[in-house]
Amino acid sequence: MQRFWVVGGAAEGARFRNVPRNDEEWFGPFESYQEAERVWSRHARRLVDDTDSAYRIERFDPDEAPRCSD
Repeated sequence: MQRFWVVGGAAEGARFRNVPRNDEEWFGPFESYQEAERVWSRHARRLVDDTDSAYRIERFDPDEAPRCSD
């Protein structure tokens, strides 16, 4: 069964590729994308003027192999 998490926080640089892993915030798991999207939206609105922070929705499925990271 798929689970959704809201993940994010402060980043270094405009492309948000260097987010310190120990500083990331995780919210969830959520049963549906819509539930995760509500939480994501709340955090995104709170940080609308903070250009150094971003949140995203991650999907995890325990029945699939984990994605490779670079």
